[in-house]
Amino acid sequence: MPTTKWQDEVEASKDEALQAVDLYDRPAASRSVGSFFLHMHRAWLHLLRARFERDGHDDARKWDLARGVDERWEPNDPVRKNLELTIALGDRMQHRDEEAVGAATTGYAQAMLMNYEEELTSTFGAEHSIADELRFPVYIATFTPDGVDRMMRAQESLPKELGKLLTDSREEPVASDQRFEFRLHLVPKQGPRPEADVSLTFLREEELSDEQRETLAGIDPQGMVIVRERHRPVSNVDKMKPGEAARKIDQSIPFRFSLYYHFILAWKRLEVRPDGGAKFPERTDERYCVYDAAHHDYLYTDAFVDLVIDQIGTADGYEEFFGFPPQEKAEKPTSR
Repeated sequence: MPTTKWQDEVEASKDEALQAVDLYDRPAASRSVGSFFLHMHRAWLHLLRARFERDGHDDARKWDLARGVDERWEPNDPVRKNLELTIALGDRMQHRDEEAVGAATTGYAQAMLMNYEEELTSTFGAEHSIADELRFPVYIATFTPDGVDRMMRAQESLPKELGKLLTDSREEPVASDQRFEFRLHLVPKQGPRPEADVSLTFLREEELSDEQRETLAGIDPQGMVIVRERHRPVSNVDKMKPGEAARKIDQSIPFRFSLYYHFILAWKRLEVRPDGGAKFPERTDERYCVYDAAHHDYLYTDAFVDLVIDQIGTADGYEEFFGFPPQEKAEKPTSR
């Protein structure tokens, strides 16, 4: 099926974002921080062009990132402020500033990526999410006194111009908004791990009680707090994101099955959920799919995976389901 220009822009955007994260998670790579900014800004440029082209702005392909940002957000929007700051940092930083900028801008980089994922999925649907392609990086530098000391020294070595940019940004009305700078406390979990538990638990500020907020507000930004956590069951542990569901289907049939084409056709054909941008996104067939309001995306059940496999597991069933014949998977070359 041929794609439109704006759909090509979406795919180009996702490729740039994944490359940005890959480089950022390899700090030994040359200019990992500068390259992250470069590729994330390209990802945003393609994404904003796709949005405006889809909505009928034929000249959007000629816009630069500054024009797209100006068209998309009000002047004091935290997403806009984050992009404007990181663009300024990327334009001014030198190769010798890599370590210092990396130490000082982690929260802005994380916010930029999270804002991107939110814009991508809210505009074009959860099926375009890149979240299932990413992993939380293994990072130990600040878990030791020497690591903390090195990070602090790196930040203190920032050139005056870059330091002033960051200092001025903290005076912005949006400075405490996590869409501008994402600040994170890592708290070790204690006790045996229940079966339904996960290693990392992310808490949204709006879901915390007043007492919990007060506790977090009192954490020394340069210190460590260890909390014994009472374990609770994890919600949606039996559900899958689109990428995982598509992989299970693909591994169970002899034909080609892609996330961004066949998977979308499958949930549309089975009518298990509304289209992206629907007024009532929660109106799903809960046997097969549920809407995750906290993350504004959809999760799929084992029953959905089994149903699709049952429908398209044979060539005849595949053609009847999709309306076109299947393509056999390419054989992997054998090693000599």
